[in-house]
Amino acid sequence: MKIRNRVLPWLLSAGMVMCGSACGKRTDASDSSPVVTTVGTVSSETSATTTSETTAASRVGEVITFGTLDGEPVEWMVVDQNENGLLLLSKYLLDSKAYNEKYNGVTWETSTLRKWLNEEFFTELFNEEERNQVITTKLQVADNPDYGTPGGNPTEDKLFLLSLDEVARYLPTPKDRACTPIKHAIDDKIWVCEEGTCYWWLISPGFDEYNACMIDTSGFIGRMGYRVHNRNLGIRPAFWLKTEA
Repeated sequence: MKIRNRVLPWLLSAGMVMCGSACGKRTDASDSSPVVTTVGTVSSETSATTTSETTAASRVGEVITFGTLDGEPVEWMVVDQNENGLLLLSKYLLDSKAYNEKYNGVTWETSTLRKWLNEEFFTELFNEEERNQVITTKLQVADNPDYGTPGGNPTEDKLFLLSLDEVARYLPTPKDRACTPIKHAIDDKIWVCEEGTCYWWLISPGFDEYNACMIDTSGFIGRMGYRVHNRNLGIRPAFWLKTEA
């Protein structure tokens, strides 16, 4: 087990370095976008549970703006909905952060990324009125389906990351999953390939508790994961937004 902990992450790191020799940073992550809708105040006090069911009035596929970073509006993709709210996923990578600050065995529950997302970043991203529109979501991270690594205890979070199952469901192709960063993430030293895309974290555990799953620069799913203390991977948060009753 000790050999696996050290050797496999090293091989992953070597792969990033090899790709990095042909990659560089870019300063503008924007591209052509669909029509953007600004979200107004919504009032539902109920909680949402994940579902893939949609109705004739489905908003899945829309891009909306909600919250700001560095004075710029943040764009979110509607990837799911139910009678209580919309599941939003950031269109771009918003920041660069380690899954856990130290190279320790962790779960989502104990990770420093979870704490940062739901405290410091949550406050930075949304004003008080917007924070009141974000639903607290009960999460149970599944064990890694290939390696059996435990997903950990249930949590209740405002902001979270997509799981292996969710990223395959909501972003079914590598092209869908390949993602570029905003300037805020670039300034925070996210690693950017020459095509403009980045690695980004998923919530799911990797092949052991020292690694977490991720998406690579080509949009492929890394079920084995990457070392949790690597801070150059992108953050693509998700959350449930209340909608009118």
